[in-house]
Amino acid sequence: IEQVEAASVSEFRKVWEECGGPSSSSARLLTAPTHNAKAMKSKRPEYILHLAPHRVAGVGSVCEHSTKGCRELCLFYSGRAAQFKAVNDGRLAKTLAAFVDPAGFVKMLVHELALLGKKDKGSGALRPFVRLNGTADLDWSRVEPVARAIYSAYSRRDFYAAEYTKTPVDLRASFRWYPLARSIWVDVPDAVNLAAGYLRAGEKVAIIKHGFNPVHWGLNVPGVVDASVSDEWLLDPAARLGLLTAKRPARSWHGFDVYQVQQIIREGLGV
Repeated sequence: IEQVEAASVSEFRKVWEECGGPSSSSARLLTAPTHNAKAMKSKRPEYILHLAPHRVAGVGSVCEHSTKGCRELCLFYSGRAAQFKAVNDGRLAKTLAAFVDPAGFVKMLVHELALLGKKDKGSGALRPFVRLNGTADLDWSRVEPVARAIYSAYSRRDFYAAEYTKTPVDLRASFRWYPLARSIWVDVPDAVNLAAGYLRAGEKVAIIKHGFNPVHWGLNVPGVVDASVSDEWLLDPAARLGLLTAKRPARSWHGFDVYQVQQIIREGLGV
């Protein structure tokens, strides 16, 4: 905490630029809603922090509990990032800078979160939504300045934060002010029973499905949502199971088949 308080945003910007980041003083760590295809589908403004996943930046892992499947299909390699090299170059620079000057990185992140909280509340617009793990899986609830910013914003209804995580429930808790969805990949040992067990325990669960028929996949079942449409389901207490559609270059073995999904719904939600 003391290191973050003593850190300088302007000094961090210099580090960021030296690591290959932007030189503009208006550059932000958080991706704006208009710069992410899925975020643009959300009704409320969705801001996302994108880093280089796993050990791609060569400085340490930011996805401690990743699996082979999720590394192969990481969003780092799809969407605008697959079309424009500069997108992932920026994420690499951001990650390198975070490891070089972690206190400065946190200082700037907290500063950006504070700016979100200052938006006009009288406009009638929905409050912003923040995801700090767009292409990473870090436990921000253990970074006290960030956790404090999220909790305070939730209390004041400045903005809301939620996340997907592959971290086991006994190692990372979900909070009312920072809800999590347990992202279960099909290559996790005993994945079907793990997903069903989490649902029975009251956890939100997100899984990759392979196919598109909404009836077969149980999207007509209460609590089951199409998570490919928007991430806002993370903020809905009634939404329990989010089904994500596998994207290219996905193959059938990257997602749960229809029978596995139906088993998860039956044993996890009792439907």
